[in-house]
Amino acid sequence: MKSFSISAKLFIGLVIACGIGVLGYAAMHREALIVTRFAAFLIITVLAARLNVRLPGIDGSMSVNLPFILIALTQLSMLETVVIGCCSALIQCFWNGKKADPVKVLFNVCNMANSVGLAYFVSNLAGLTSPVVTKALLLAAAAATYFVVNTAPVAIIIGLVEKKSAVATWSNVFLWTYPYYLASAGVASMVSTMSHIVGWQTPLLVLPVVYGVYCSYRKFFSSSQQEKLSDPQKLRATAAHN
Repeated sequence: MKSFSISAKLFIGLVIACGIGVLGYAAMHREALIVTRFAAFLIITVLAARLNVRLPGIDGSMSVNLPFILIALTQLSMLETVVIGCCSALIQCFWNGKKADPVKVLFNVCNMANSVGLAYFVSNLAGLTSPVVTKALLLAAAAATYFVVNTAPVAIIIGLVEKKSAVATWSNVFLWTYPYYLASAGVASMVSTMSHIVGWQTPLLVLPVVYGVYCSYRKFFSSSQQEKLSDPQKLRATAAHN
C-alpha cells in the first residue's frame, strides 16, 4: 500500500474492516448447514465467476455469477451466501493466472462480503409468508443494493489511486452492467418461485442461460473494441485518399 495515498489507504481499511465485521456477524448468526445444497451453490457460483467480461473504458471486469448469488439470497443462510460470494470474488482475483496484489485481493473479498451482507438483509426484510410480489420487489431492491455497494467502492478507489473522477467511472460501470443486474434479479425471482415446487436444484438450470449471457456480452464488447481499433485506420485511409 506504499504507492497509495493516505485517503486511499483509509478507504481500503474501512472497506476491509466492514467486510470482516459482516463475516463476523454472519458467523455469529449461522444456521444449520445443508452440505449438499451449499456445495452445489458454491461450485456453480465459482464456475460462473470464471466467466469474466472486461468492461471497456475502465480497469475492471464483469462476472456472470450474479444470478446465483441472488438466488442464494433466497435459498441459503446469510453465512452461506456471504461465504459463496467471497469465494467467487477470490476466484476472480486469480482467474487469469496472474500474481494478485494481496491488498487488492483482501479489498475485493471484503467488498463482496459487504455487498452480499447488505443485499441479504434487504431481500429478507419480509417474512416467509409474504406475497410473491413483495418478495420479488425486495429481491429487485437487493440486486440494486448489491450493485451500488459492490461497484461504488471500486469506482472510489480507482478515483483515489488513478486520480480519475469516481462519478464518471461509476457511470461507465452503471451504463454497461446495470441492465444485467436487473435481468439477474428477474431470473433469480423466477427461480426462487420455482424452487418451492421443483426444489433447490432449480438453479442448475440457470447455468446455460448465464453462459449464453456471457457469450453475448463478450461478443458485443469484442465487436465494439474492433470497431474502435478500425476507426483510426479508416481515417488514415481517407486522409491518404484525399
